[in-house]
Amino acid sequence: MGTTWSVRFHSEDSYPDLRTEIQSRLDELDGIFSTYKPASEISKINQADLKVPIRLSLEMEKVLRSALSLAKESEGEFDPTVGGSMVANQFTPEISGKADRTGDWTDLLLIGSRLIK
Repeated sequence: MGTTWSVRFHSEDSYPDLRTEIQSRLDELDGIFSTYKPASEISKINQADLKVPIRLSLEMEKVLRSALSLAKESEGEFDPTVGGSMVANQFTPEISGKADRTGDWTDLLLIGSRLIK
């Protein structure tokens, strides 16, 4: 994941598995959203061929639906398709050699749990 985390709370109850459960969930989310892992869902989306529907996890669908809504509401001031420019500016690695530097959020179509770009 490339970062650290900690949780502190006060309770009289004992939660012996809490650390394991939190780490497991963070690992799951990292496997979806990490741009540094070639096998992550976001990397697979970025590598996918254009116009081929991509089945999304529930987490990715929620994030994309919110991101596209915000892009529409802001008239494109918020653009969730900045991956190509992030690669071009060396903020994130180019894993596949397919980073699209030409499209924008209006090129994405979300139908149910499928994304078409």
